Amino acid sequence: ILLSVAQLGVVFISLVRAWLCTSRPLSGRVKGLSGRSVTWASDVASVDELRRAAKRLGISVNDLFATAVARGLAICDPTFFGVSLVAAAFPIHLFGGVPIPRLRVGNHIGAVLLPLPLGTLSNENNILQDPVTHCHRVSSDVGNTLRGGLAAIVSYALANIIGMLPSSLLSSAMHASASCATIACTNIRGPQIDNLSICGRPILDIVCIMPPPPGVAVGVALSTLKGQATISVNSDADALSAHALLDSIVASLRDISLSAESHSSDDKIKQKMMVDLESSLLPVLPENSGHSGGA
Repeated sequence: ILLSVAQLGVVFISLVRAWLCTSRPLSGRVKGLSGRSVTWASDVASVDELRRAAKRLGISVNDLFATAVARGLAICDPTFFGVSLVAAAFPIHLFGGVPIPRLRVGNHIGAVLLPLPLGTLSNENNILQDPVTHCHRVSSDVGNTLRGGLAAIVSYALANIIGMLPSSLLSSAMHASASCATIACTNIRGPQIDNLSICGRPILDIVCIMPPPPGVAVGVALSTLKGQATISVNSDADALSAHALLDSIVASLRDISLSAESHSSDDKIKQKMMVDLESSLLPVLPENSGHSGGA
């Protein structure tokens, strides 16, 4: 019981931090007058490559993706220069990533608001943390709160409570609940098989577009199909260029992957040095030091 109470406390603290302690750099630019700016990049990496990079860093693929999005925001637009945290909405399905066969999952989604660290170290030159350190911070601040699903359940329950309000207040309440968020991110796992078709006609590609909640400027989705990853960006055209953000996210993802390889190599070198050091400290026994047994 104490553990559950502590977890609930962590969730509520994260929600409060997302609401109060983050910058809202795009709040005055979300007008919806110029429509949407939408773009995507197919096959940016294989699922195996993402998993290997995440494993080398000791984090999840979701943590890897969230870090790439954070770094992409930090460098794509001068508005974000010097911004350390923004609120991000993460839609999480209550049944997890793999629905149970024949179970009607419905629209059981909890949108979790969390502070997303952009990794900014300098206001003047927009210097970012090294990718490895940034990944571990995002994993700690965002990933650990999302894992286990408790945050999604709390958010789902709060949304249902808001849904009980009179219709005259409902729209304003739902808008206010997410208005602090700058971006919404999601990870969509598609079928990992080769021969997808509709009425006998092959499906060449599937692109998942994330529609951000009202008042939220940007929606970013990572979708996987047939072992390949696609990233899409859907933004308010008055607030941010989807093309600029997508280019920054893809570049950041590649930087993180390269850093993961170097990090893994560094760990292997350190491990070998420790083994060599331990071996040098062991006493060297003479060849004939063994004891012969006798009846």
